[in-house]
Amino acid sequence: MAHFTAAQTQYLAAPSSPRVLTGDVPFTLAALVLMESKTAARIFAGKYLGTGNKREYLLSYQLSSDRYSWFVSPDGAAVTSAAANNYGPPALNRWETVTAWHDPDRDQIGIQVGSTEETPVAHSTGVYQGTARFCFGVNDGGSSYHDGSIGMVGMWKRVLGADDRAWIAAEPYAMILPAGPRRRYFTVTALDQVFRLSRPGPRYQMTALGPRYAVKEKRR
Repeated sequence: MAHFTAAQTQYLAAPSSPRVLTGDVPFTLAALVLMESKTAARIFAGKYLGTGNKREYLLSYQLSSDRYSWFVSPDGAAVTSAAANNYGPPALNRWETVTAWHDPDRDQIGIQVGSTEETPVAHSTGVYQGTARFCFGVNDGGSSYHDGSIGMVGMWKRVLGADDRAWIAAEPYAMILPAGPRRRYFTVTALDQVFRLSRPGPRYQMTALGPRYAVKEKRR
């Protein structure tokens, strides 16, 4: 988990790489987030740079609508968005799993907060592949800093089904292998990319763990 203070312009970023580039392909981005203030837009994760029209995709909170929102761009300039209207205004100081996706087979994008499903939005032109960094807590242009915490972020190069999204909402920490004894039963799902956020010293660190397995505990 990493904590971000907007007034101190704290964020994490990694260079663009094939692991986080998309295009006209299916993919899902999910983040476990907590907001401590809503005085401005808050960015959670994405590759999004307005300068030079290098927008790709972005998971965020938007002050203008008071909603969690998902943005994708087909060309770096134009944007299609989906908002969590059914979920409504987010509460402060509460952990939520925000999941968003791009589905080229159905020509749709979608967003879900917790177990609250939203109506998908039409989008048939894919997602731009650019050079923007993959950022946590800010867009690559250096604005809309997050004020709160990000527990973890997962990315899949597929559209998660309703059961998978419900699982992540109920057990977000199953995105990574739990520590401790392995004396229980687990179900396992492959993840394309997992990032670990930590603060071992005065600065934050982000580690791309690469492909991992998500583990769900099963009790007798």
